[in-house]
Amino acid sequence: MSKDWTIDTWVLYKVVEYNFCAASFIETIINKQHYIVMDSEGKIDAEYRKCFSSVSNEARRALSKWYRSMRKRIYSHCLDEDCKRKLEEFEFDQDDWPFVGVCVKSNDKNLVAEESDYTDEVKNYLINDLGINVLSVQHALDNCQEI
Repeated sequence: MSKDWTIDTWVLYKVVEYNFCAASFIETIINKQHYIVMDSEGKIDAEYRKCFSSVSNEARRALSKWYRSMRKRIYSHCLDEDCKRKLEEFEFDQDDWPFVGVCVKSNDKNLVAEESDYTDEVKNYLINDLGINVLSVQHALDNCQEI
């Protein structure tokens, strides 16, 4: 059974830093034929490409190969006004809004991110109001391997 995964760019930077869990998670997604969730507006693609352009040639080739081979589901990243207002109250970085926007529309609502914007307050809002599970890379890897 395949799953949808919304993957914050932070995870890709961790792969480049040779983080074992991040690299294993990315590999497991490919091997299990899961999907990554992208936005129809291209914001997430732009974030990924920005990451690819800022790393070594070897890392760029590996990430680009991963990205091309991934099965993708595409949704609009648009958020309703109440959600935008709430995220602004939390001072949640607007660069991360597209990840929330597509994740809320995805089948499994799994968002893999560990950066500091995902405070406990933000995570509680995302799970309780939007049904989004914000997972660490380790938790995502564990969850992904169980399937």
